[in-house]
This record gives sequence, structure tokens and C-alpha cells, in this order.
Amino acid sequence: MLLIVLGHNSILMQARCIYDYLYNFHVHVFLLLPFLYNIPLFTFKRVKKDFIHIYKPYTIMFLVLVIINIYVLNNKFNLNGTLYAYVSANDFLLKDYVGSSFLWFMPTMFSLLLLRNWLMNKPAKILWSCVIISFAAFLATRVFRYTSAYSHPYIIMGGTKAIIIFSLAVIGRYIFEKYHNTKYFNYISCSVYIATTAICLTFSSGNIYNFITKFLLPISALYTFILIIQQLKDNNIITKSLNYLGKESLPIYLFHVIIYNVILLVIQKAHIAETYLIGTVSYIATLAITIMLIYLCKKSKIYKVMFN
Repeated sequence: MLLIVLGHNSILMQARCIYDYLYNFHVHVFLLLPFLYNIPLFTFKRVKKDFIHIYKPYTIMFLVLVIINIYVLNNKFNLNGTLYAYVSANDFLLKDYVGSSFLWFMPTMFSLLLLRNWLMNKPAKILWSCVIISFAAFLATRVFRYTSAYSHPYIIMGGTKAIIIFSLAVIGRYIFEKYHNTKYFNYISCSVYIATTAICLTFSSGNIYNFITKFLLPISALYTFILIIQQLKDNNIITKSLNYLGKESLPIYLFHVIIYNVILLVIQKAHIAETYLIGTVSYIATLAITIMLIYLCKKSKIYKVMFN
């Protein structure tokens, strides 16, 4: 979550290599995490629970962005385009019709959970056949750069991206389950993460580069972060802080973008130079104000409607 907030800080993301590096894995790690937990059965009750949990805050925040887009940013309202953006959750359409694209993550997560709960409980032949199809889509769109297939909303509810990410998540889970207790797993995963980080920050193109940064980087980053958290578990302050960020990850994700943009607007109106120091201050302020807002709003009816 800390990296996601960092990734949305345009001042600190001015260096293109840092921007590309973070966006190659920070959101994907968040999407991969549910695959490391126990897989629930695919039932209507479970689908309904996941839908309500994700789509209530998605819908409310979507309407908030529509209002901001019309009355604050003074952009023209397009009903058909707005409805299409809502249903598809395509990041380009969201950007065009509601002024911001960050909500794409939520329907994509819902579709990914659907695939997880449905296919992970199927026989191995069916599961791995679907993984092969998903991996082929991953190679086509993320390695060989047939970006139209990745960026266009051919499937609603962020389904296109969910299908592409599914193979990454299943393979990541398989490797973790099979090898994480072996002697050299932590050394290998950390080494791969360091190597892929160096490649990502040094090079910027090529099919091999794309495979390394889009596939190996998210998986190795996930394992490395898990290892770091395990090593810090004896530190009560850090553990409590990380647990809090994990527990409140959804409201933090939804609120921080708006808060950061308000801070950025203040910086620009005051004609303050957008230096890395100002970027760091804005990053800390975004986190602090977001957490304070969540604390103040927790007992409100709106908060309970959105997140309970």
C-alpha cells in the first residue's frame, strides 16, 4: 500500500525509470496476495459477498469522481461513456469520462477473485489448461506488446486484465507452496528481485526485458516483501503499522488519490517548485491526512455503508 501511494505521487514519479519500475509490480503484488491464502469454495454466497465488498465502495467513489469531474473540473458529462466506463472498469475510459483511472483496480480484483474461487477448485487439468490460455494472453499483451488486447474493454468488470494476471497469480502460488520452505528459496527469490530491479532501472525495451519486468519482477517482489515482513514481525511498532495498513488498505486506496490531488493543487496554486523534497513532504502528508480521515470517518454512516 505504501508503494501504491508512492506510485500515485506525480512529483516523486518524474523520473521515468522509477515510474516504470513501480508500475511493473506494485499493483500486481496487491493482486497476487489473495492467491497465497486459503481458496474458498465457489458459491453464490461467496460471489455475493465479494461483489458487495468491492462494488459498494467502487460505485460510491465512482459517483464522487463523476461529481468532481463535472462540477470541479468543469468537464462535459457523457452518460453513455460514463456508464460504459463504470461497467468495463477500463482505465482509459475511466480517465476519459470520470477524470481518473485508479478505480480500474477494484472490478479487476473482483473478476480475479471469481477466477480464483472457480478455477482453483477445479481438477488440475482444467486449472492448468486455463493457466496456459491466460499465460498466452499475458505473453501477447505484456511481452510482445499487442497492447490493444490489453487496453480495450473486451470483457466487462476488468475481466481482460484479470484473465491476463490469472496465470501470474497461479504460477506464483504454485512456486510459493512448493518451494518456500526449502533451504535456498529466500536467497533465490531476493536475488531474482534484485537482478530484475537492476534490469528494470537500466534497460527499457525488448521482449526479454518485458518478460522479466512483467512476470519475474512481480513474483520475486511478492516473495521478497513477505520475507521482509517475516523478519520484522518481532518489532511490535512495525508489525502493528503494517497490520493497520493492510486492514485499511481499501479505504486508503480510495481516499489517497483525491487527497494527493488536492495537495498537488495547493502546491501548484502557491507556485511552489515540484522538487523531490516537496514530493516527499506531499507523500507523507497524503498518508497522514488519509489515515486521519479514515480515523475520523470510521463511525460515520457513509463509511459504514461503503466498507461494512
